[in-house]
Amino acid sequence: MKPKILKHPSYTYRKDGVYYFVRNIPKDLAKHYSKSKFVKSLRTKSKRRAVTASQVLSAKLDAQWFKLRLVDDSDPLMAIKVSEGAIACRFGFTLSDALAQYLETKGSDKGVLFHRTAVRNCDYLTLAIREKGIGQYTTKDAANFREFLARKVLSGASIGTSACRQEQVFNYAAGKYDWKTVCR
Repeated sequence: MKPKILKHPSYTYRKDGVYYFVRNIPKDLAKHYSKSKFVKSLRTKSKRRAVTASQVLSAKLDAQWFKLRLVDDSDPLMAIKVSEGAIACRFGFTLSDALAQYLETKGSDKGVLFHRTAVRNCDYLTLAIREKGIGQYTTKDAANFREFLARKVLSGASIGTSACRQEQVFNYAAGKYDWKTVCR
């Protein structure tokens, strides 16, 4: 009698008895991701549950990749016009959007001063440069922002604090959308 070989569900592997889902990112969509594989714990040791979870995740990934391909194909020159880190800018994700989400998440238990300061700092940036897509700001814009704050006769500490607060909004957006960190 032959020993029975247990086959893992599609796109899964086991580590310490727990099933994990893994799929390679298609090469044509690699520019949208920072990694070449998608790996996620299915948090189960049950093969039956792993089969169901892997099918659901696989279907969701296929749907997402289909949408990305449609967006990429809608304007063949878009790949040239938009930098890799600014995909969300095509859809109009601006500093105001990032600020709104930052305040909604980080500011839910903070006082009025926190909100007022965050809004003021974003307003300063908009006055200094203009509102752009969140991924379209450059290091030159950061330098212009610091010069703008200096012209407002703010102290060095206030300029640093204002730039730091602005950086927090950018980096929150970067983390939320799994971009590389915008500000360093």
